[in-house]
Amino acid sequence: MRRRRSEIARRERDPAADHSQPKDTALAWRRAESALPTVPPVVCPAETDEAGHAIFFATIAGEAPINVLGTCESTYGGTPYRLCHPNGTWSATQLPCTGARQLPDR
Repeated sequence: MRRRRSEIARRERDPAADHSQPKDTALAWRRAESALPTVPPVVCPAETDEAGHAIFFATIAGEAPINVLGTCESTYGGTPYRLCHPNGTWSATQLPCTGARQLPDR
């Protein structure tokens, strides 16, 4: 117990004596991080599918392909999807929008 108290007293007198966590570590990391060049993210651009009936919004690519749902034109139905690949390219459309959907009478 006596040893513990003397260690605490020493730290109170000289906080820098505790080298397990220097006070300026966080500041040094922030400086190092700010010096790193920033790289813009890889993006799969917004585009319509091959048939022109679905739109896929721009999507930030990940480390693995990302499944992205598209939106069919108002007169078409379905749940189209594509993969946004890590290099920023799209796969072919799967489950493309189909035929003209009947709109309800108003």
